[in-house]
Amino acid sequence: FSTAFRRVVFDLCCSWSNPDSTMSAQQAGLPLWVNVSTGGLGGIFGWIWVHPVYTCSLQINLASLQSPGKKLSLPSVVTKTWNEEGVRSLYSGLPAGILRQVFYASSRLGFFQIFKDAWGTHSEMDFTSRMCLASVAGGLAAYIACPCEVSLVRMSNDAALPMAARRNYKGIMDCA
Repeated sequence: FSTAFRRVVFDLCCSWSNPDSTMSAQQAGLPLWVNVSTGGLGGIFGWIWVHPVYTCSLQINLASLQSPGKKLSLPSVVTKTWNEEGVRSLYSGLPAGILRQVFYASSRLGFFQIFKDAWGTHSEMDFTSRMCLASVAGGLAAYIACPCEVSLVRMSNDAALPMAARRNYKGIMDCA
């Protein structure tokens, strides 16, 4: 699906910029910005669905640290949070999560594409080289996205604290 989507985006961009162009996306290859932007958008849309589960899992971890014998389940935390604080509390920290995906997903795919192109000029791309290049790209992207990850954890954990202990972050820069 992802490759097909990128091809469609590339074809649309090529037809808008040069309607007389007869070169297909297969022949031209996708430009780096198409890979990076579609990867980043995919990461953002995926994160919007995953974020409530992530927030609840952080709340479970925080509760288990505060009272080690207490066992919580994901459905019980979701129900309790929804009933006591509303559905919006499940999405606390979402801007930090989206910013993390902008940096992490985009740079991970961008670095991988750059590394793959550079490696392909020197030797054949096999499974081991792909795995090594993907690991290095993912590590660099994680390093770049680390401040966003810290903000994400702080903003998501803030919702689990009692009202008196909350810091009530106003945004990403407020908790960085």
